[in-house]
Amino acid sequence: GADDDWSCVVFLSGKKAWAAAEPVFKKAGVEYELLETKAARHATELARDKPLDGIDSIVVIGGDG
Repeated sequence: GADDDWSCVVFLSGKKAWAAAEPVFKKAGVEYELLETKAARHATELARDKPLDGIDSIVVIGGDG
């Protein structure tokens, strides 16, 4: 992203965990794209297909299980 902006891709496997994390992202002004995973190894598949130009970080959130 730009020098003063922070952007990330969030791979999500836990909706309860995201409910707690999302307000933090919004308050910090972080631009994010949320990609929900559906099964084991799905995040790997999504990451292979996702262009990451301009992305500063990858965040993985889970924890409903």
